[in-house]
Amino acid sequence: MNPALSVIAFTTLSGAGYGLMIWLGLLLPFHRQPPLPAGFGIWTLLLALVLVSAGLLASLAHLGHPERAWRAFSQWRTSWLSREGVLAVWTFVPALLTLLVLLGYLPPHWLLWLGPLLALSAALTVLCTAMIYASLKTVPHWRDWRVAPLYLLFALATGATFQLPVLNYFAPEFLLKMPTTTAQVALFVAFVLRYLQRRALRDSVSAPSLASAVGLPEGNAVKLFEGAHTEDSFITREMVFRFARKHREPMFLAALACGIALAGGLLEHASNAGPGIRPSFLFAALFAYAGVFFERWLFFAEARHVVSVYFERPDAGRG
Repeated sequence: MNPALSVIAFTTLSGAGYGLMIWLGLLLPFHRQPPLPAGFGIWTLLLALVLVSAGLLASLAHLGHPERAWRAFSQWRTSWLSREGVLAVWTFVPALLTLLVLLGYLPPHWLLWLGPLLALSAALTVLCTAMIYASLKTVPHWRDWRVAPLYLLFALATGATFQLPVLNYFAPEFLLKMPTTTAQVALFVAFVLRYLQRRALRDSVSAPSLASAVGLPEGNAVKLFEGAHTEDSFITREMVFRFARKHREPMFLAALACGIALAGGLLEHASNAGPGIRPSFLFAALFAYAGVFFERWLFFAEARHVVSVYFERPDAGRG
């Protein structure tokens, strides 16, 4: 599948923003001894809203007619895309109410129910995004039980990493070992599950073969003389995207290097450096995002739509 940058930006930016909302919704109502600084909650929530808004705007850039996007909201009974849109808009309600509480315009005890509501709304939005892909029977790589937990894990991992620079800035004396370890574990678990998924799919995914396409039993050798199109079309550009096999593993290694080695190492260095503002937390967040960005590019680029059986050029994907 064509890894459109607008869709990758949408899923990664909004994922980080919703991950921030999940952690903040869980932390604020219950973290009282000592209480978290008010500035941490305000700026973390503002950062989350900026990331989510940027992601949603990026998704509009992928639409041919963005002015018609509002029509998708009416199909929530049957469409995961519509459910995602409804929940994405709804999540702004508890987020803005939480922001009003943090700014002192609403009673502080509202956080006891607003926090869990914000975390639940953000988590459900991420799961709806994942189900858009996991529900597609025509793309075997995506129709996998690990897609939904992977989207949620990467959202939690990037959200945990993004909140650390804000926490470090507003509370440099705060003991950061525990939240740093949480971010490292989230990154590690997410990338390990992604590695296991890629290995399992590489061995087991079975797209329709050329033999089945022409009505022959499986196992019969059918050789395609030439592709179905002599020029690129919408189908070949969007659904028959291929890239050389030799680039796959180096790109995934780059994702692991950024998301686990560099981000995890910088987090460890910053948390062991003692009290004070540590720029390493910021660089760790940027490397973690870069790792997830590479991973998401591969998520789209490695997926094969079943129409590729009919429209793929015989020599595509080699090298």
